[in-house]
Amino acid sequence: MRTIQIIILSFIFCLKVYGQCHFLLHKNIQLAEGFIRFSSLGNLSCINSQQSSFILKKMEQLTLGKIFLSSPAVTLKRSYLINKWRQFYPHIELYLTGHDKIIIRPKIKNFNTSDFTTLIKKRLRDYLQTPKSSKIKVLNPPKNIQLPENDYHLEFDFQKSSSNLVKIKLYIDGKQKKQFFIQFQILYKQFVLVSTKTLERGENLSAQFIIPQEMYISEKSRPLPVQDISRLNQLKLKRRIKKGSILSKIHISYKNIIKTRQKLKGIIKKTNLRIEMEVISLQNGKIGDKIMVLFPLTRKKYLATIINARQVEIDF
Repeated sequence: MRTIQIIILSFIFCLKVYGQCHFLLHKNIQLAEGFIRFSSLGNLSCINSQQSSFILKKMEQLTLGKIFLSSPAVTLKRSYLINKWRQFYPHIELYLTGHDKIIIRPKIKNFNTSDFTTLIKKRLRDYLQTPKSSKIKVLNPPKNIQLPENDYHLEFDFQKSSSNLVKIKLYIDGKQKKQFFIQFQILYKQFVLVSTKTLERGENLSAQFIIPQEMYISEKSRPLPVQDISRLNQLKLKRRIKKGSILSKIHISYKNIIKTRQKLKGIIKKTNLRIEMEVISLQNGKIGDKIMVLFPLTRKKYLATIINARQVEIDF
């Protein structure tokens, strides 16, 4: 009889112990933006699977506030969680084990500047259909951007892309959170003239310090044509340029290659007719300038365009 009582008591004790559910609390967790649910704070273990499903469902229903993308870390004590559970489910036994405190942070994805810039370039290239040989340069990349692991969306507005401007809107859970205005340039590969040393304003140009080189440049940079390397002696610098800089039309001015009272060959071109005569310049001028010239035999004046240092084409 004594033996039977011991067996029955042992069986009841085992049922009580193995019927218990334990909830092991984590120390640090990251959650997506939204409600903090009791079930997300640890791992539940029960001997009885039906009991486990029942308690897990109750845990899902019990919320402890909300966490946002911009929220600081939230700390919850185990004693608080025990009281919270007993407040809502006083008749359901649950043992909380593990750490005394839980630190909760929003689950975010850090986009560093280079990653975000790469994403912008890809979307721009797909939209603008730029040549493969070209490059896209983002002029004002945003700083590190924090995004949730999921449920975010980037919307690109290309309406002002012709002005090299794109608007990007960030949506989280369907709501607009931020917007960025990004400036960009499209760079094309071509040969340009590059300085091999720093050149000062007013300095005469020489092929010794200017070389042709293939580089990526924007269409607005107005580089000096590579062919002009053959007539650098006719150019001078309007402003200082550093070593390695691209020689642009804004950097140079043409020298006066014709002076007043200089004898020149004047050319008159008509259909199937070419007339050459000696004229005298009445003005200084550069290549492409229009100046007045005098034909000495008749003392008649003409308007002419400078072709080179010895020839002008007379407007007739």
